[in-house]
Amino acid sequence: MPTPTAATPSTPPTVIYWLSGCGRSSPAAIPCSTRRRPPQVVVVGLTGAIGSGKSSVAALLAERGAVVVDSDDLAREVVEPGQAAHAAVIERFGPGVVVGDGQIDRQTLADMAFADPAA
Repeated sequence: MPTPTAATPSTPPTVIYWLSGCGRSSPAAIPCSTRRRPPQVVVVGLTGAIGSGKSSVAALLAERGAVVVDSDDLAREVVEPGQAAHAAVIERFGPGVVVGDGQIDRQTLADMAFADPAA
């Protein structure tokens, strides 16, 4: 059976096989078949205080081929003018959360949201 190896940007992971039906009390009664194992996906969450190095670690992982999803970027995108969440935020918190160019003022929104336990 092949030994798995770590993937690098230039070296894809080895194909891993396993035997199904083997290792039971009576393997002769149950035929073994070799099947290809589906690719493994590792999900890593980076958390920490401001300035703790989350972005630096994410950049290092990205350099090594990882797909990095930044939840702060996603949160900004969903409240852009024209997005459904933009209208929902204004409806819930009022026009005071909008600045001159139509963007949501994130600090004002945070102040209002965290001041109201029902928000």
